Amino acid sequence: MEEALPTDVAVSFAGSPADFETYAFRKPSGEIMVSAALAGSVTDGPAPRRRTDVTIKNVRPKKVSVIDLLNGFEQELQWSAQGNDFVVRGLNVPDYPVMIRIVP
Repeated sequence: MEEALPTDVAVSFAGSPADFETYAFRKPSGEIMVSAALAGSVTDGPAPRRRTDVTIKNVRPKKVSVIDLLNGFEQELQWSAQGNDFVVRGLNVPDYPVMIRIVP
């Protein structure tokens, strides 16, 4: 997140938008970081999770990965282009933030 600044990126989730929280950041390199979490308070014990499709508008990536901030690992994601947008299908979103890392 070093040198990342808040930015406007249109992100939508399958299902109710009120069920998710998201924030976007851009680094000087052009890399975009989008946080995704279930809305509401974090709970003790195993994290509740929900699978959802995530659409990010007007971005065409070369590589997309997700970073689990709590457990400290990064995993490359499969994605598909839809016009000027791209979609990650079935992202497992917990009640704490994970970062979607988008390399242009």
